[in-house]
Amino acid sequence: NNSNTSLGGGASININQPGTYLVSVTVNNCTTIDSITINYDPGPLISLGNDTSLCFGETLLLNATTPNATYLWQDGSTSSTFNVNQQGTFWVEAFENNCTTTDSITVSYNADPIVALGNDTTLCIGESLILNATTTNATYLWQNNSNTSLGGGASININQPGTYLVSVTVNNCTTIDSITIN
Repeated sequence: NNSNTSLGGGASININQPGTYLVSVTVNNCTTIDSITINYDPGPLISLGNDTSLCFGETLLLNATTPNATYLWQDGSTSSTFNVNQQGTFWVEAFENNCTTTDSITVSYNADPIVALGNDTTLCIGESLILNATTTNATYLWQNNSNTSLGGGASININQPGTYLVSVTVNNCTTIDSITIN
């Protein structure tokens, strides 16, 4: 090879590194020398990214675009991109200069939090109502109709008329509900 290292004395060798390979063959004191240069094409460079989770209703555009490549996705499509709108494992093979590269990604969907503040309601003067949006592992953002933040707890005590909105987030998925108090 190109470093003058002896590769053994067999009639054939398995090549797995680039370089110039030289063979010397001797028969009846006659020697013939030949060489070959082997180059490796790294193939198309693609990356669909890390496995990921989405919220229901979200989509993810997978992009395997590489100059001069052709593509084959798990569903038989041949575009350089693929739009994910359901959970599963998605893969692509990219072909370029007789080389193939494959990558895959697993996409799962997180459930949206369930929030129900109840029906709009009317209170008598002096009455109050506790609005409760308790959800496991959630963060909360409450606002009233003037868009004023009311805190970040799971529940609030209401004693004034208005429209009250809560945004509940679990695993980066958010559900919003509102109630009008007269």
